[in-house]
Amino acid sequence: MVITAAINPFGSSWKVMGLVVRKEVASYTSEAILEELRFKLTSEKVLKYIGSRVYALWIYRIFRASSVLVEPAEHFEVSPDPDDNKFFDVTYSAKADVLISLDKQHVLKLRDGGERKFSLKGGTSFMFSHQQNSEDLRF
Repeated sequence: MVITAAINPFGSSWKVMGLVVRKEVASYTSEAILEELRFKLTSEKVLKYIGSRVYALWIYRIFRASSVLVEPAEHFEVSPDPDDNKFFDVTYSAKADVLISLDKQHVLKLRDGGERKFSLKGGTSFMFSHQQNSEDLRF
């Protein structure tokens, strides 16, 4: 979502980032997620869309400063893509109500039917795509 927001500051991902920066919703992250984010934001693939390493690192710093850093004690293997599991680890450890993902191939398929929910060890959270209305994030 952060990378999509950086590429398109007029889209729904940017609106969600605005909620995070204004502290209208809580954002949780981990060192593993931040490491991947920094790597991807400064990759040639992303830089060709956003144009500037300085801008990429500015977005990274804003997200890091606006998010609560957690150290997951539990680790899950729920996604066919092992790199996605760290997002579930953070969601569970932070007791987050919502996980936002753009990954239609793996993550969003893990929702319970049309309920937009998923469960980890008895805890239930909602899972939204970037296309969900940002108003849904304010419970």
